[in-house]
Amino acid sequence: MRVPSTIIVALPITLASFAFSQAQTAPLPVADLVLVHGKVWTGSPAMPEAESVAVSGETILAAGASDAMLKLAAPGATIVELNGRRVLPGFNDAHVHLTWGGEQLVSVHLTDASSQAEFRARIAAFAKTAPEGAWIVHGSWDHERWTPVALPTHQLIDDVTPDNPVAVTRTDGHMLLANALAKRLAGIDSGATVAFGSDWPVAPLSPLIGIYAAVTRRTIDGKNPNGWQPQQEVTVAEAVKAYTYGAAYAEGEEQVKGTLEPGKLADIIVLAEDIFSIDPIRIQDVKVDSTYLGGQLIYQRDASPAKP
Repeated sequence: MRVPSTIIVALPITLASFAFSQAQTAPLPVADLVLVHGKVWTGSPAMPEAESVAVSGETILAAGASDAMLKLAAPGATIVELNGRRVLPGFNDAHVHLTWGGEQLVSVHLTDASSQAEFRARIAAFAKTAPEGAWIVHGSWDHERWTPVALPTHQLIDDVTPDNPVAVTRTDGHMLLANALAKRLAGIDSGATVAFGSDWPVAPLSPLIGIYAAVTRRTIDGKNPNGWQPQQEVTVAEAVKAYTYGAAYAEGEEQVKGTLEPGKLADIIVLAEDIFSIDPIRIQDVKVDSTYLGGQLIYQRDASPAKP
């Protein structure tokens, strides 16, 4: 009657031994990309800063000291010497009008027009290149940049756009100027936007300009050198988190990306300067040296690629 109990006791021991044997023979993950000797902001509260980050395939393998990360490198792995440069998780934009912004890039450019005369001239020049009957839209004009400041009227552009309906929007999307032909052809409702993320094309698309604005509260027209509503300034770390983890959280992807933690997507940017230590006023001018998407180098400002 004691035999069955002996078998029952032995079975877990056998299974445990088998599992231990399998663990010993299972290959350890290795890195095919290691960025070393830098300043890595991981976004992880457990280890916010590191010197190096190792990537396996399209995900982060580990972050830590350079020597430790190099030990994870596979033969032939790409080693990137950062020379102290700042590394961040890839930026995410939580609010962008991609279609609207893309269409605006190929339409008339009115944002930096400085007067009614220049506004009119740019629309007139664009109309000459447009097919007869084609709508002229977007534009992103800002009458507050004009000298003198004045809202445009359809009479300003009617005679230079006789064959093209025009419906150009103000930079914030809250106003629209339609010429007489457009008014005859259709009724037009103005657009609306909500301030969250860059809101491009209402505001500049660059995350670094967004971080600069959040930290300094300066406006792009230069009229608020001490910051507009300066009590709303945030730290660089808070702004970076909003553009990385925060945006990933907004789309329900915070377990997949947004920080440089093991298992997350290896979306990485390398900056030419450390935005955590320089004068915040200079943040908007900092260059991105390289960008990795899922562990793959997709952009490099320097013409010479990293050597394996």
